[in-house]
Amino acid sequence: MFGAAGVVAVPIGTLVGQYGTKIVAPTTLLSTLFTGLFGIICKCTIANNTQAFEDFVSSNVMNGFMNSLGFVLLRSQLAVFCLPGGAGLLPKTQLIPAAAIAASVAMGTKLLPRSPIPNPIIMLVVSSVLCTVFSDKFGPVKLLGSLGNSDTFDGGVKSLPKLLPVSAFTEALKNQFGGNLISFAKVLAPVAAGIGFITVLETLLAKKLVDEKVGADADADAGKDVSVLSQTVSNIVSCLFGGFGGCGLIPQTVLNLSSGGSTRVSGLAFGLFFGLGIVLTAPLLSKIPLAALAGVMLAVCYDTIQAKSSWKMLQSGLAKDGEKSNAVKLTALILTTFVGVEFGFAAGILSGVSCEKILGRQLRAKMA
Repeated sequence: MFGAAGVVAVPIGTLVGQYGTKIVAPTTLLSTLFTGLFGIICKCTIANNTQAFEDFVSSNVMNGFMNSLGFVLLRSQLAVFCLPGGAGLLPKTQLIPAAAIAASVAMGTKLLPRSPIPNPIIMLVVSSVLCTVFSDKFGPVKLLGSLGNSDTFDGGVKSLPKLLPVSAFTEALKNQFGGNLISFAKVLAPVAAGIGFITVLETLLAKKLVDEKVGADADADAGKDVSVLSQTVSNIVSCLFGGFGGCGLIPQTVLNLSSGGSTRVSGLAFGLFFGLGIVLTAPLLSKIPLAALAGVMLAVCYDTIQAKSSWKMLQSGLAKDGEKSNAVKLTALILTTFVGVEFGFAAGILSGVSCEKILGRQLRAKMA
């Protein structure tokens, strides 16, 4: 699944805090060019195939990355049950209904039998209807509509983005940097390069996850080399209409797979219904309880955290009579998880890969 990601929004948000919103368009455009550059490098230098790039990340590092992603998602959902600014939990009159809604949606998402309509959609609709009909009994439940402006959920054709003028990409250069292109590039280039790198990495990891879950056929293998380049094109189009781009999203991919989607059609349907939802059903979407969305994400967290494989790795890594290589794999798993949660996913992956390669090389040298 492809969409706007936190790995894009967070660094751009930091720039916005310093230079204002006019910095978004040029940063996004530059980051997409870096994404295309990294895609070309992958295609031309790694045996003419991104498969080697994906295989560079072992299953242990991948599991560590999935664990860190799951824990970060879990932590982010706790904000639904807290007061603004993290100043303690909600009052009981709000906390109990929110917790009940989140728990019921999460359990329904996981336990209901699979049907043509994905379980998360069923649970979101049911929870929204119940909260609307029995609002006096549920108490003050916070809705999705409370997060936007008064016209955010109006919907209609007017909600569709419009093509940006050329000035949108040059205004920040003129106003914030006085036309100094070198200073402008010094600020934008590191951020754009970081965004380009992590979006390529997460997109390839999302493809790796799909391949591991459903298997890769010849058609999927044939498309590996163009996945990043097609992402670049789509991000450029998004940028021209005021978007800030995105990449392969692992949480949405996990949710898609658990709901029965395993082909390109499901990704196409996601984009189509996402657009139709904004135009046709935005007022209805505003009635969804935030706790219900948190419940869906809790189910995603459950699927994302690799508890079973991590437990097996822990047992084999700590076994007294086990292979020493298992201890190396366990170290890489734990390091990737911890660093990913505390310092970012890219840092976690790089530290896990480095740990596994360095310790593995030392172990082979001792055994030689």
